[in-house]
Amino acid sequence: MNAFQRIFKIGITNDLSGEDKNRITIFNYLLFYALIMSLPMIIWMEMIDQRIMALEVTLLSSINFYCWYLIKKKRIDIAGVIFNVAYGIHTYLLAVISPDSGTKLFAFALGIVPLIILKNKLTAYFLFCLWFLLFFTLDPLSEIVSFKIILDPSESHAIELAMFSFVMLFVFFSVANFKINNQKYSAELIHKTDQLQEQKKIIETAHSEMKDSITYAKRIQNAILPSNNELSKHIPDNFILFRPKDIISGDFYWFEKVNNISFLALADCTGHGVPGALVSVVCSNALNRSVKEFQLTAPNQILNKTRELVIENFSKNGAIVNDGMDISLCAIYQNKLIFAGANSPLWVVRKNEVIEYKGDNQPIGYYEKMEDFSDKEIKLTKNDTIYLFSDGFPDQFGGPKRKKFKYSSFKNLLIEVHSKPLAKQAEMLEKTFNEWKGNFEQIDDVSIIGFKLTNNT
Repeated sequence: MNAFQRIFKIGITNDLSGEDKNRITIFNYLLFYALIMSLPMIIWMEMIDQRIMALEVTLLSSINFYCWYLIKKKRIDIAGVIFNVAYGIHTYLLAVISPDSGTKLFAFALGIVPLIILKNKLTAYFLFCLWFLLFFTLDPLSEIVSFKIILDPSESHAIELAMFSFVMLFVFFSVANFKINNQKYSAELIHKTDQLQEQKKIIETAHSEMKDSITYAKRIQNAILPSNNELSKHIPDNFILFRPKDIISGDFYWFEKVNNISFLALADCTGHGVPGALVSVVCSNALNRSVKEFQLTAPNQILNKTRELVIENFSKNGAIVNDGMDISLCAIYQNKLIFAGANSPLWVVRKNEVIEYKGDNQPIGYYEKMEDFSDKEIKLTKNDTIYLFSDGFPDQFGGPKRKKFKYSSFKNLLIEVHSKPLAKQAEMLEKTFNEWKGNFEQIDDVSIIGFKLTNNT
């Protein structure tokens, strides 16, 4: 019994749909019964001294094994066409030279076979119509052909009964198999649906818990960031555009007031989301220690010490970690501005011109060619607008050509908006970003700080 089950299950795998499993099962039964019926056919041909026909039936039977090979290789439609055409030619040949053999009835059944076992309906309908039309040509062809195999009435009735039984068995089994298997596969589908619903609930619960955790992490990150009130108390004319890619950000901004010196920085840490946020906590803490614990006031010295602390934190287990940040840091004292940067610039927009002050070409973090950071004193004039930013805005893909916004366009945008009030600038920048991004995914955290020093002369 197991051997028969293995034959009928050839080519059936769990990844197949219920419909495909049905088709393959019926095809396997058809191949098996056709092979069984060919054995008495060969014996009969030998008995009536038709050895050529016996050889032809033997070769035909070998096609069954080739069809099983194709089924196993998932080429079911090819196997179906080969089987149908081969047996069709054989059946019509036999029906023409032996009209009393009962094969005419079997020839009619051949038209049904493609509709049941072929998935490609165009091919199935073509073969069905072909066999249906040829069915009506059997009698005229039989009269034209001179070579005939004459059977006595008893043989003719026996073969007709066998053919009729085969056709009825095939039709009955096909209908029964569809009904039984549909019930079976419906039960399987219901079971799988229940499993999927259960898995969906598990995933939704896990997602909800994860989202709650990340939302709580956002509250912690927001607590680390300086408040707008604190910043506006010391730098009244400012805006902050802070738009994380995910709920939490790898970008952060930082402000401290020590001994009448205001320190303002914008940093872009390695990564975004949860990894970036974790790095931002380490880097923000290092900045705080550099200013408060080590009482440094020069921006370049603050960056040197911050880098030292970040590397120390990330290498406690002896491994070299390349995580860190790019940062623009300003020290503002009595209307003077001193800038130091790590892979990040500071831009001043003055009378429709962008003046760029580049940071040093090295990050805050491990770097093979580490050097001391440098300070740049910036002389400001009236109505100068200073901008600190991460690379999220210029690198965002969008627009009609699906390209990056680019730094050149970002410069032109800042020139366009710089004369507007700072709050209005933030609105215009965010609107431009949204329009440019469109339906594209935001690829990175976006952060921009704009400010003016009101007492510039």
